[in-house]
Amino acid sequence: MTPMRGLVAAMALMLSACGGGVTLENLRCDGACQQVADPLTMALAVDYTDAAGLLADGTLELTVDDAALASVAVASIVPGGSSDSGTLRFALPLRFRSVQNGRTFEVGVSVSTPQGTSNRVTERFVVSL
Repeated sequence: MTPMRGLVAAMALMLSACGGGVTLENLRCDGACQQVADPLTMALAVDYTDAAGLLADGTLELTVDDAALASVAVASIVPGGSSDSGTLRFALPLRFRSVQNGRTFEVGVSVSTPQGTSNRVTERFVVSL
């Protein structure tokens, strides 16, 4: 093993020993999913654990039906920094080429940090107009 590979392996081991990265679970509507005034913006929430303290420097990556939709700085939705665990609440403006009542779609959420990317959680939703 070269010295550089040894250093990379040691750093990876240290990062995993420090509690790992951000983990997401339980993607869901945050109260009423859609508002009457703006039915194409969803209010969503996702729970996180962040033992290593990486979340505050991260970016929330949002997808709809596997297509990248938006990236949001976590610091903009978690004022004052993050804790070891909690809930991220955010609005997701939907952009479809055609919208019809009853359309089913999948939302995906992950967090990218300078140290890597979290797991990706998904949930299926239905447009209600």
